Amino acid sequence: MTEQELKELVNKYLNGTISREEERLLEQFDENLLHKNSANVFLNERHRSGIHQNLSSRISSRRKKSTGRIYRLAASLAILIGLSIGGRYLFFETGTGEPVDRTVVTTEWGQKNKLTLPDGTTVRLNSGSTLTFPETFHEFENREVTLSGEGFFEVTHNPNKPFVIRTGNVTTKVLGTSFNVNAYPENEEVSVTVATGKVQVISNRDGATDKEVLVMPNAQALFNKTKGTLDVSQVAIDRYLNWKDGILRFDDVTLAEAVKLLRRWYGVEFVFGKEELASCHITAISDNEPLAVFLESMKHVKKELNYEYVEDNKILINGNCGD
Repeated sequence: MTEQELKELVNKYLNGTISREEERLLEQFDENLLHKNSANVFLNERHRSGIHQNLSSRISSRRKKSTGRIYRLAASLAILIGLSIGGRYLFFETGTGEPVDRTVVTTEWGQKNKLTLPDGTTVRLNSGSTLTFPETFHEFENREVTLSGEGFFEVTHNPNKPFVIRTGNVTTKVLGTSFNVNAYPENEEVSVTVATGKVQVISNRDGATDKEVLVMPNAQALFNKTKGTLDVSQVAIDRYLNWKDGILRFDDVTLAEAVKLLRRWYGVEFVFGKEELASCHITAISDNEPLAVFLESMKHVKKELNYEYVEDNKILINGNCGD
């Protein structure tokens, strides 16, 4: 049985749509999967026990099976989704030492997602982003989440439980407001752009607070990863928030910068026929348009540029950088 086939059977089992024949195949699945891989999945015996208890409760709430059968399915599912290295459910501890599972939501290149957190906070995730959050905030002092990539947050007000976003060396802390965090790992900078309310942004070094700033509406905090600087400036916030409404905007940027964003937005790769094309500057805007429309608009603005699909998801940009 292939990994994909097993995933499909597990999903059907969990949502109650599995047929008797498919269930028989699942029951015959070799327990060697667990024996061969458990060392790479479980951090320790407590981690193993936490996964067993959590997944068993999820499975048994849908279908009643023997304890042994539930354990095998829970273990197989744990292995398949890589619980210890960033899968769907991760186990953390509260101050009492009790395990609490967290949800990990990831958007692939070309995808976006809107979700509501347990406290009612809404988050719009941009392409290529990952958000990790607990299934409940009740056990914690703060409402803490972890972000890699970009997200727009509209935080439910709660003066007794601050909302905290961790993005590497930058921590963003609020009580209730709306703001954008751009923290892609490959970027040189992390930005926090505030639409409403006020946001506290903290940079840390070696686990200790380094700098701290307060960001008001229509302003942005910018942390430089290399220099370690944290600065605040007034900005035209639409430029940084347009993405959540499906608007792509390029204000005199290089093609190298533009194709990085296009890769995230549309899920395609770009290559340049000539190296100098990467430094060609463009100004353009796209309002929920298909990629082909945007590329044709680019050709209209830069008449000597052309493009072609060299593979299904790879585009070659060629020609010359002329007006």
